[in-house]
Amino acid sequence: MSDAAEQARTREFFAARAAGWDAKFPDDGPRYAGAIAELGPKEGDFVLDAGCGTGRALPLLRAAVGPRGTVLGVDLTPEMIDRARAHRAAADLVVADCARLPLPDAAVDLVLGAGLISHLPGPAAGLRELARVTRPGGRLALYHPVGRAALAARHGRAITPDDLRAEPNLRPLLAGCGWRLTAFTDTEERYLAVAERTGAAPDGPAVDPALTRASRQLNRVRARRPDGSAGSAALAEWRQAMAATLEAMAQTLPHESDRRAARLRAAELRAGGGS
Repeated sequence: MSDAAEQARTREFFAARAAGWDAKFPDDGPRYAGAIAELGPKEGDFVLDAGCGTGRALPLLRAAVGPRGTVLGVDLTPEMIDRARAHRAAADLVVADCARLPLPDAAVDLVLGAGLISHLPGPAAGLRELARVTRPGGRLALYHPVGRAALAARHGRAITPDDLRAEPNLRPLLAGCGWRLTAFTDTEERYLAVAERTGAAPDGPAVDPALTRASRQLNRVRARRPDGSAGSAALAEWRQAMAATLEAMAQTLPHESDRRAARLRAAELRAGGGS
């Protein structure tokens, strides 16, 4: 399935749910407030809410950066942006692909990506684009109001090794895309991974196309199974593709600790382990 087809499927999924999204998750507001308070955007900052959805974070971000700051909400789904217009006093809103942002280089101080990475057709391309628009020293916050285990249970499935949000997968992937993971929390109450934009250029080694194909195959297998599980063959293909990607990234990462982490995770995946 092409990136365009994946994006169309994502838009279709969220378009059908936009009207009832906030009502379905009424308790998330205070959790967002706590996460944004912890991130501490400064007055005058430029904050990008990438995959802003219905815009529940936008007033909180505006309150943090004040009238001199800039808040921009971006989402791929027009119906979500329509809902977010209720917060148009707090932010500018754009329908756009997070892998092709209408922004100049090094413009953003903080990127909030709530539930974002799981919906990027090519996660590495999206993370590199977010790095492009973020200034060196700026931050990326990948957030969800519940942790991975709680979210998997909500969908009637278990955590699987291919989850890119798992710290052993996420750390080297971020490092290869211009980010350095600085904090990681994954509890029942929340998921929050914070990364700092490094000075290195984000156009590192291209992700092996096999990884993109394997990830899409996993998604197709899960979509056909009532319990959302991955087939053993699809999971094995993903492990090998992810390992190859990490091995390629390890050749160019600037920090030895990141190179070591990438090689270690690749070895675990080659051996069929890791979760």
